[in-house]
Amino acid sequence: NTLKDAAGNNSIATSFVANGSAKAFSMFEGTTNTIRKSFNQSSLTDVGTGQYRQTYSSAMSDAFQAVSTNGHRDSDQYIGNRSSDNATTHHQVNSFTRGGNIRADTNTAVAIVHGDLA
Repeated sequence: NTLKDAAGNNSIATSFVANGSAKAFSMFEGTTNTIRKSFNQSSLTDVGTGQYRQTYSSAMSDAFQAVSTNGHRDSDQYIGNRSSDNATTHHQVNSFTRGGNIRADTNTAVAIVHGDLA
């Protein structure tokens, strides 16, 4: 039930490692709808200008996962996750112009998901 370092001096409960690890992550290009790197992500769907749905390979236990995002499109963009768009099977990344009220496609975005797998 614990992991130990090579010397056997330090240990940590496996539940701490499992509960604290990201359950999904992805890096994608929004302009081409291309996944560059991912874990526990089966697909990326362009659901509208500046809106990307990322579907999990293995579902979460509920829709209350924490999604951290970041992205890049020159220097005029905000990237985020609206928790009301989350479900057990997916989350949505939204990108906006710097003013924050106009959706705009992103060049590159990343998302990291913490929560409980089903």
